[in-house]
Amino acid sequence: MGSYARPNQVILYSKNSNIQRFKFEPFEVLRYDEMISTENKLMQKVILVFANLKLEIDSLIELAQNKIYPPLSIFGESLSEFQQEDGEKQLQFGRAIPMLMDLWNFVERVNIVVKNVVQQVCIFRKILTA
Repeated sequence: MGSYARPNQVILYSKNSNIQRFKFEPFEVLRYDEMISTENKLMQKVILVFANLKLEIDSLIELAQNKIYPPLSIFGESLSEFQQEDGEKQLQFGRAIPMLMDLWNFVERVNIVVKNVVQQVCIFRKILTA
């Protein structure tokens, strides 16, 4: 494979120096409700709920990896092991309060989403056994 490909392209080289380009771009943007089409309306609603929950979980994972984990990984670390001035630890903790509030809000949102997933699975199970 070549190294001069654009993000949505793959360039293949053959022994005869023939270059082949393939583009992998979507032709159109579709929403989940447009892609799911069944005669069973109840099943369609269930699939839509789980698809939306999956999107929400993916956004929470991205938020955790980009905004939550990096500051937590260095929380409490200092650049030097030398004696710090009086009150320096308290100032560091004070600067961390907005990050801790973001963490609190993130954990609350995760709890809500997990509760929603469990409730939806229980309802889906009741529908299947009825």
